[in-house]
Amino acid sequence: MKHLVVIWQAFASLFTPQQMPEELPSEPPAITIEANETGRIPILEYHSIGPKEYRWTRSTENFKKDLEWLYNNDYVLLSIEDYAHNSYPIPAGKKPVILTFDDGKTNHFRYLEDDSIDPDCAVGILDQFYQEYPDFGSAAVFYLNRNPFGPVAEAGKKIRYLYETGRQIGYHTLDHNDLRYLSGESTLELLKAQKIALEEITPAGLTFTTMAYPHGWVPAQNESYIAPLVSVGLLVGADPAYPLYHEKANPYRTPRIQAINDEWLRHFGRQPGATGDQNDSEKFDVFVSDGVAEYTP
Repeated sequence: MKHLVVIWQAFASLFTPQQMPEELPSEPPAITIEANETGRIPILEYHSIGPKEYRWTRSTENFKKDLEWLYNNDYVLLSIEDYAHNSYPIPAGKKPVILTFDDGKTNHFRYLEDDSIDPDCAVGILDQFYQEYPDFGSAAVFYLNRNPFGPVAEAGKKIRYLYETGRQIGYHTLDHNDLRYLSGESTLELLKAQKIALEEITPAGLTFTTMAYPHGWVPAQNESYIAPLVSVGLLVGADPAYPLYHEKANPYRTPRIQAINDEWLRHFGRQPGATGDQNDSEKFDVFVSDGVAEYTP
């Protein structure tokens, strides 16, 4: 007890009577989060990733800037499978974004001669960004055709790595088929064939239930025919998506935003090359998380 008195006297000597703190705050002030879980979610669509910008190629430099802009504007990566299950495991006040890559191109996932991942391919860029900003997340989905990511011998190894690092794969048909001229039943048969082909190289227990329609064309008949294998079907464009519990959502006609400069400007008010905080400049009613993973109607 004597020691406590001495310590208090030493503390009190630092203040005049007027300076003595009356009481210490017990808790930091609460922060109000304005959640909006009926807002829309951008699902960004990429094709090639390469050294120069073309119509269907995002340059490596611009892709890195895309990620930086998203991070600086409070976006967090959401997996397509979480979206399909109405689950949003992201912090309160953050906005979900989904990254999609079509066609399973070599520039999506490429190994160098020393067996390291090429830092300029999509996966290499995503890995590096995740190392610097782990709170951004690592999710992405790759929609595959025949011979995913190039060399056949590496396909299984690459798919395993994707799942181990929080990514997924999905259907894009083996031969990038135009579904406008096929029935729902015929489309389902195509997907069954791709499922068998992918399961031969995909580690056991790893599932894939979403699809990006080649060219954005849905089957000629009711696309719900593919429901036995597909939970979400993605279009090529051209708007942010509604969460699937929204009355305007159609899981088999879910829109995406092509990640090109014109579309960044149209939907996000983002000038080419911009990476900074733009103070909620989105031109749509954006989804903001309340911090609860599972949606409750």
